[in-house]
Amino acid sequence: MPGKTKRKFVGETIKYKKSFRGPILKVMKTIAYEYTPEALLQNFQKFYPKKWKELNDRYKQYQGLDDFLVKSGKKRRYKHLSPPDFFKSLPIVKSVCSDNYKQQRQATFNEESMAQAVESMTNTIKSPQPSPLLMQEVDPYYLEVYIAAYHKRGSTHSEKLEIISELRKFNTERTQLFFQKLNSSERNNHIRNIAFNHLQELGAFVRKRKGFKGKKKQYHLEKVNFKVTQQDLAELLSSNSLQSTKTFDCFVSHSYKDSPLITDLKKQLNKHDIHIYYDWSSDNDFLKRELTSEFTEIVLKERIKQSRIVIFVQTNHSVSESLKVKSPWVQMELDYAVEVGKEVYCLNLTKLSPLFSELELQKDNIELTKGSISFIKTSIK
Repeated sequence: MPGKTKRKFVGETIKYKKSFRGPILKVMKTIAYEYTPEALLQNFQKFYPKKWKELNDRYKQYQGLDDFLVKSGKKRRYKHLSPPDFFKSLPIVKSVCSDNYKQQRQATFNEESMAQAVESMTNTIKSPQPSPLLMQEVDPYYLEVYIAAYHKRGSTHSEKLEIISELRKFNTERTQLFFQKLNSSERNNHIRNIAFNHLQELGAFVRKRKGFKGKKKQYHLEKVNFKVTQQDLAELLSSNSLQSTKTFDCFVSHSYKDSPLITDLKKQLNKHDIHIYYDWSSDNDFLKRELTSEFTEIVLKERIKQSRIVIFVQTNHSVSESLKVKSPWVQMELDYAVEVGKEVYCLNLTKLSPLFSELELQKDNIELTKGSISFIKTSIK
């Protein structure tokens, strides 16, 4: 099997290398006749950022698989070259960087044509696909707990789907590697297709693998819909389940009308490795705004208890001119946070007095200051 797997990798690599020929020939038109492989690489990164990201994703995938083999006491199988070395090893790169090719290019070089090529390529740059808005780009420790539970012997199909649903809320190297492994080796067709589709949505490097040969067992063909409710989550939180192992750096209490602001706040905090809880993303598989119930309140209170601090986003949507909290749900969250002794801080985007200790903002901007970021990081330790 290892030999067969290695041959598949080699065959795929040969095809993958051929996919660079057309783009590199186009990039050649954007550089002067005196150039080096490094200059060619620099222009390739500029005009084909999406293709460059794909190569980096491919490298990380096979590097991760090799690291897993070593960790398991086996030898590295793939030995994927680093992206710069892979690029320079391409047959087309070696060809266009040869002395003969450079001499031919010098004889036909035209600066006006080069300028036109640069303008044309600049107008058609395809940037890498951004991370979906709801996803967080941090790796809270409990993801390792979830991943270990997925591989635990005896895990049911439903349990695995719950774990997959959780990991799909994060876009990091760790979670991408997890889904790459599912796409490569998961025996259940349903789960493998979920992994493939998820990686495609992220714009990550992924290849659809063929179905496994041989006799199909029940597990290979099993398919279960992951349909859960607020009550299901409330019950999981009150038991010794994976949901009860979670912790969050910040619970963000806010008006649903401020969702775009929360997305921006999430990006800011994630950049500093701060993991936040906001219900319409963190529990979007269990909680639905249109289906609130007494179990919704139970869940939110448990999530507050699991959070180190609470950040209240004070806007004209969340408070009135008289500083009254408009939403009973937000008021419940703030009251409960105070009741259980959580520190509550205010991100004040109004001209009114802050309801809690205020986090400083950049002048004329909604971004937190470095001081506020440092303060939050200190508070959650």
